[in-house]
Amino acid sequence: MSVSGKARIGGVALNKIIEWDFDTPHPTDNQVKGAHTNPQSLYGFGHLDFYRHCLDVLENGEDELMSGREGHKTVEIIEAAYQSALSGGQVRMGAMRR
Repeated sequence: MSVSGKARIGGVALNKIIEWDFDTPHPTDNQVKGAHTNPQSLYGFGHLDFYRHCLDVLENGEDELMSGREGHKTVEIIEAAYQSALSGGQVRMGAMRR
């Protein structure tokens, strides 16, 4: 299954989802769209909310947004962004599935 769409992330600390638009909806889309943070500091303390969430997941069970599979997708997206920046064009992410 191939998924087409786009995501645009911004904010001073890459802490805002500006655009999240895919041709096939996914049950976690609303969670992603609302995943804005407002870090107090960008130098050493910008990930405290993320660390708190990780601890909560470890204590209370797996969160679909934090599984190993979702982590792999994140790395694939970052690699595609780098390739797109280097080539100046679109990059097809063959292994990414939703």
